[in-house]
Amino acid sequence: MKRIFQLITANKWKINFFMLLTFSMLSCGINEDEEIANNILYAGLFTDSRDNHEYKWVKIGEQTWMAENLAYLPAVNCVKPDSTYLPHYYIYGYDDTNVKIAITTSNYNMYGVLYDWKAAMKACPKGWHLPSDTEWKHLEKSLGMTQTQADDIFPAYRGTDQGSKMKNTVGWINNGNGTNISGFSALPGGFRFANGNFGFVEDFGYWWSSEERSDEYAWSRGLYYKTNNVYRSASFKENGFCVRCLLD
Repeated sequence: MKRIFQLITANKWKINFFMLLTFSMLSCGINEDEEIANNILYAGLFTDSRDNHEYKWVKIGEQTWMAENLAYLPAVNCVKPDSTYLPHYYIYGYDDTNVKIAITTSNYNMYGVLYDWKAAMKACPKGWHLPSDTEWKHLEKSLGMTQTQADDIFPAYRGTDQGSKMKNTVGWINNGNGTNISGFSALPGGFRFANGNFGFVEDFGYWWSSEERSDEYAWSRGLYYKTNNVYRSASFKENGFCVRCLLD
């Protein structure tokens, strides 16, 4: 069955459909991955009017996610301990303040920007937002995680193979790639520690949620090359993590 999509314009931004994913559902014997594939209805492109950066997006179940990390960079900060009360933007391994140079680096082009939590809260373009902890759980459950697993704090790595379904098929060290059945296409962009150091690019990927655990900590998600499940933790707000935006 074919679907024909038209250009959609809303709130002065445009989504250009470039790809239609079609799946056939068998009358019986459908396994979990086939069911997930049938829930991935659309994929397309979105252009951020702030800097004309183009992003892939994918609809997973009832949610529409950016299928790559946010790369919006209004400023870039040197690596040093900073205040939790100020927004800061970092490029992995870059220790200067020149935005024009920062956006030419390989880490920017591969992994996007690392945001502290204050910056992450305001980073998404109009019509999109930083997903809440609950919205992350909704994604995880769409990929087969139970409610009990989604709510777990200990162990922090939850579920079964949901992480593999989110990880890209290339880019993770030591054959730690995933199946990417979801189209989420997660990459291991590492993170920026609160002490100013960078670490674990190609090993870990970390992403913020909009929900606080306390004045100093907010909920986050992580993926690791050695595991196929999804890490959920309350992380120090000064850390620099990646951002995935969710359609309003």
